[in-house]
Amino acid sequence: MNAGIIIKNMDKLKADRSLLNRKLEEISAFACPEKTGVFFDSERIEGEDRKPAAILTDCVSESNSILARGLYSNLCPPGVKFFQYSPAAPGVRNNQEVKRAFAAASNVVFQLIAASNFSTEASEAFEDFGWAGVVNLAIEPDPNRVFKFHNYHISDYYIGENADKQIDQVYREFRLTARQIVNAYRQNGDVIPEDIRTEGTSENLEKSERKYTLIHAVYPNPEIQYGSNGEPLLGNKNKKWKSITVCREKNTVIRESGFDINPYTVARFEKKAHSMYGYSPGLRILRSAKLLNRAMTSVIRGTHLAVEPPVILDSAGYKREMAPLFFYHPGAVNYYDSAGGAKPPQFMPAPANLQAGSAIVDKFEKVVEQAYFVNLFQMLQQLAETTKNDRTKFEVMQLVSEKHSLIIPIVARILEELLQPLFLKAFYIALKAGVLDNARLMDGAGVEVSFDSPLALAAKRSKVSSVFDALAQVMQYAEFDQGRCLDYLNFDKVTQSILESGSVDPEFIRTESEVQQIRSERQKQIESQQTMQQMAEIARNQNLFKQPEEGSMAKSAMEELVG
Repeated sequence: MNAGIIIKNMDKLKADRSLLNRKLEEISAFACPEKTGVFFDSERIEGEDRKPAAILTDCVSESNSILARGLYSNLCPPGVKFFQYSPAAPGVRNNQEVKRAFAAASNVVFQLIAASNFSTEASEAFEDFGWAGVVNLAIEPDPNRVFKFHNYHISDYYIGENADKQIDQVYREFRLTARQIVNAYRQNGDVIPEDIRTEGTSENLEKSERKYTLIHAVYPNPEIQYGSNGEPLLGNKNKKWKSITVCREKNTVIRESGFDINPYTVARFEKKAHSMYGYSPGLRILRSAKLLNRAMTSVIRGTHLAVEPPVILDSAGYKREMAPLFFYHPGAVNYYDSAGGAKPPQFMPAPANLQAGSAIVDKFEKVVEQAYFVNLFQMLQQLAETTKNDRTKFEVMQLVSEKHSLIIPIVARILEELLQPLFLKAFYIALKAGVLDNARLMDGAGVEVSFDSPLALAAKRSKVSSVFDALAQVMQYAEFDQGRCLDYLNFDKVTQSILESGSVDPEFIRTESEVQQIRSERQKQIESQQTMQQMAEIARNQNLFKQPEEGSMAKSAMEELVG
């Protein structure tokens, strides 16, 4: 695609999302005030105050923060290796040497993750889940730290889906100065317009700091060329993912390249029908947040009237041409003229039902907290404090299963759309950087990533729990058909799921070949015991003074015993 088409595509995506942007602007003011005011006014002067939003409640923003911290600490607990790589190819899954190579790779990538900026960018991404419902957490190679992460604000990017409802197009629009463009685009093949290059190298700040709008588009490459061996030809322009950077003002392509993997990892919190973008708890309670804000306004106004009520004066007792002066500060003394029967000033009782107002506020706060799963994460925190040590994964799984099973589908989506592709990309970047040992063993073996953080295991355990619930009902009828109904269940896979959801170290689990060997030996022992029992039974029934008949089992047993 040329520059003109990229710009038109971006404008089309922005127009399609204009109504959603307005709702996101509204809810961001409640849930994430530091990120509001950028959808329709991205250019700001340093230090400029944001437009007043007249938001009086912190309930939504606090709930959003609790959700973000709870998801992050229970999906990506800092300081704990919460993921594990393993070979995906069936032929090498049971190869101990290959499995040890992937286990070592897990440790290396974990150390690299801990040394990178993952914690800061991922924690910010989880905050965006609560109000925007969609995050874009990118991972790119870094010469110093192997890879780096970047979380983008939803106002910067727009997405597209393929026929399988998977996000395969990302258009990101951003602003850079002429100096930044000259410094950032220095690869072979980059084409910077001459006037921008001149401005970017100028000592005049008015020229070098002039900003331009760039559009970065990433989408599947429809023009991959293959060699005679069936493999894609070399070159960045022949990668699986096409990457084009365009300057809007100059209508020109600055960089045309490609990626082996899409650097943008876009994930949704929830999805609504016929919508590409995520649906957040903030969007779900937007109306309740507005009503809560109005209720808070009324309660605050009523409280103000109760604390500083208006004064009633006797108009007949005071001269109208002289406005009386009264003091309201503590300890103040006010004088009045009693001539003519004037009465002292009185305070009007506040015409407000504060009790009813507080009840309305409490009601809407509970609605907000329920949408953000505040109770769940508060209970997890209380569990950690009361046990005086780190909560066990089993306790978390039990708590999630018993109290808040509604969060399991959300956790499953976050694992599938965000964490799994993100950590697979981290593996391949580390492999390409040459920092993983025994790379030859992992080459061609494929890679799978599993997570054993508390919420991830709770999502796995929910599948196992459903099996046991169904099994309890099946067992009621098993006695009528002599247990034949149990043949429908694959108990081997159920056992594997239980071990995985219980966070059992893979080193402690036997491979399928080892299990088959144990079962084969056990079967031989059973058959041998049955043969010995048959021989003993024959011996008891045999007349020892009579020669066994030829071809009989007694004759065969005797010959076997004699040898």
